[in-house]
Amino acid sequence: KKLYDIEFFGASSLEQLINLGFTPYVTQHSWRIYRTVLLDMLKGAQRHRSEFSFLRLDGREQDFILNLTIVPGCEDSWERVLVAVEDISELKRIEKELRSSREEAQEANEAKGRFLANMTHEFRTPMNAVKGMVQLLQRSELTS
Repeated sequence: KKLYDIEFFGASSLEQLINLGFTPYVTQHSWRIYRTVLLDMLKGAQRHRSEFSFLRLDGREQDFILNLTIVPGCEDSWERVLVAVEDISELKRIEKELRSSREEAQEANEAKGRFLANMTHEFRTPMNAVKGMVQLLQRSELTS
């Protein structure tokens, strides 16, 4: 279990994790969230929920939802704060793939529209000539 925890952070040993501390794992965006969490709690918020990114030592970024709740009766001292962290990295990856697929589908749909507009024009021009010739033939008497 402990090895899994260390691997979770992307560290190869507990010593490496302790020596580097928490700072190398946090992205710039996450620092803003931590600041927001602390300011919310200092202003008296009893709960806080936010998403943040965590940068592992191996360079992979992981996304989380952070839920903080001050236990009733401990509002003044912060003696007890319940913290729940949910790894949403897989959801973020799927969301990114869906967004990319949607953009590709929109581009394909636009290309199809341009193609149909061009093809309609290409069919209409000769068909107008054929239609004109048919009308001329209908107005004149054909003899053998």
